[in-house]
Amino acid sequence: MRGSRIDPPPRRRRPVVGDLTRRLQRVRLLAQWCETAPVAIAVELEDRWIVGLRDATVESTRSEEFRLVVAFAGGAELTIEGATTLGPTARATERLDLWANPSATTDSFSGLVGRKVLSAVAFKTVHLRIVFSPGLVLRVPADNHHEPWQIVFPSGQLLVSQPGGGLSTWSGS
Repeated sequence: MRGSRIDPPPRRRRPVVGDLTRRLQRVRLLAQWCETAPVAIAVELEDRWIVGLRDATVESTRSEEFRLVVAFAGGAELTIEGATTLGPTARATERLDLWANPSATTDSFSGLVGRKVLSAVAFKTVHLRIVFSPGLVLRVPADNHHEPWQIVFPSGQLLVSQPGGGLSTWSGS
């Protein structure tokens, strides 16, 4: 084929140093925000809520008329009004009942002060599970007669376990 010319493949555009610098700045700002952001809100998944307490430290626990309140750094508060289990593993737990023995329950929860939350999950079966460092597990099951637990976040979002099952949420805005 005389006279035909084959064009070379198109050259790829190389990223300009300025583009990379701007991307890196955005990543750094996002990482900074994640580190300094207040306690997050709850995020809904198909079968559970991821409760935004990860890495929060327990600041205090207090008892208020058959309720136990656990306050976290960052302003979130967990209020427990039902029977709970608290222990080092999922099997070896101590059952605590605020109605039967409020003072023993308060004493058991005082050991949470200063502990960091490793994970916090509210299952749609209304079961709450919070794992604290080092390996202490708090479980609050559903209750047929009253709201066994609720969590209020600094943003105003409220996550409540309903009597007989089901979770309700209210946004802070």
